[in-house]
Amino acid sequence: VTRARRAALRQARAAGVPPPPPQSDLDAFKVAGKPWHPGDNPVRFAGLPAFANKWVNQRLGHGITNVRRYLRDQDALKQAWLASIPTALFFLVPVFALLLKLAYLRSPRTWLEHLVVALCSHALVLLAGLVAMLVVLATRASGVPGSWQVAAGVLGLATATYLLLMQKTVYRQGWPATLLKFSVLGVVYGVLLAIGGMLALGAVFLR
Repeated sequence: VTRARRAALRQARAAGVPPPPPQSDLDAFKVAGKPWHPGDNPVRFAGLPAFANKWVNQRLGHGITNVRRYLRDQDALKQAWLASIPTALFFLVPVFALLLKLAYLRSPRTWLEHLVVALCSHALVLLAGLVAMLVVLATRASGVPGSWQVAAGVLGLATATYLLLMQKTVYRQGWPATLLKFSVLGVVYGVLLAIGGMLALGAVFLR
């Protein structure tokens, strides 16, 4: 790609014309040796009906358009991704309730009761996220270096402490068992949240 770009620049300079826009890897995307086009040269998967292949190519077209747009505007990508996180958290609520059920198999509480705990936990996390954004905006406006990192850290620690105390109060187990289960649940949930964030990011590009 670099050689082709240099050759194009040399040709434009020799001809005395403006250089052509740089070609990205997306522009080089080909199907059966020809440039991809949603109508003229689409991707076709054997066994899929026509409407499914059409939907795939529409998503692919949206994805290419969004990649180009977000490469130019990183702030727009960040805002779109942050806007998709609440949706990922919403779908993780029943998953977290299932994790609680597995962590407290001997507990007489039903899955619906664990679901209530999961809902309260996620509501607190969303509220903490909102407060964190407000704190970041306020501390950045203050102009004090590093102030927003300290404020966000304190808020995160306070949220984690409250969730730990809530788990201890609801399930009424000793501190060693509560700390162990809280730590394991936090690690597993963190992995699931990372996967959910990646899926949410993929959805941002394809919508």
